Amino acid sequence: MLAKTQMNRTNKILSSIIGTRNIRTIAHDAEENAIENPPSSIEKIHQHCIDMAGDIVKAGEGALFVVGDTQKYNTLFPNFFDGKKHSIFDKGMDKVLVKLGQIDGAIIIDPEGYIRAYGAHLTKQKVHPGHGTRHAAAKGISLEPGITSILASEEAKVVKIYRNGVQLVELNPYTKGVDSQFTT
Repeated sequence: MLAKTQMNRTNKILSSIIGTRNIRTIAHDAEENAIENPPSSIEKIHQHCIDMAGDIVKAGEGALFVVGDTQKYNTLFPNFFDGKKHSIFDKGMDKVLVKLGQIDGAIIIDPEGYIRAYGAHLTKQKVHPGHGTRHAAAKGISLEPGITSILASEEAKVVKIYRNGVQLVELNPYTKGVDSQFTT
């Protein structure tokens, strides 16, 4: 019963972030339509990032995905996505992003689902007491209008979603009944 209650609460919160459609169908739709249709729906982009963050947490690692139109970053590594149109929905890209997400810095994804940068040092941060720089970066960058940050927390082993400088939800990919949200 607790798992079902947590699932309902999580669905309500996530619906406010990624839209009103059923969360499980969003990931399925994104995967099914990835090759035929270019990414267009911000809810599909958010769900895909949440799924990848769940995979990263399950691998015992941490990462930060920033979804939205931001220029508040510097790249820490040579950016092989610069000037190219690589979508998070491209075949095999989820595996690439899961690996790239585990290096220092954030993965920046624009509102159309195209990868702008990886290993990005975010220049807008806000102290998050009791947490490290990745949390401060997730909280700070989410203060920008239209930005959602999705954090895979290595220490807490959860996925956290930030918007407007506030942590909206914390998802445990190991919780029974919630696991299907993180299946890719």
